[in-house]
Amino acid sequence: MNAWNPNTVIGDVQLMSMASWMNHEEKRVEKVCNLIGRDLSEPLMIIAKPDNPSAMISAHQHLDNSPQDLPKYIEQ
Repeated sequence: MNAWNPNTVIGDVQLMSMASWMNHEEKRVEKVCNLIGRDLSEPLMIIAKPDNPSAMISAHQHLDNSPQDLPKYIEQ
């Protein structure tokens, strides 16, 4: 009488799982290296939330109404 041995099936599943993990790990490392390279070459975007939005709005309105107060390199 032959008894079914689950160890061989479990070993196959573990081997397929390891192969899949290794394949995805290589792709993940490639994507991380790509992101790190882009991070080093592109400026970091920082979005600051102003403490007092009304001050920024009034400054913007002032510059919109008085373009002579703009720095020279911003004028168009």
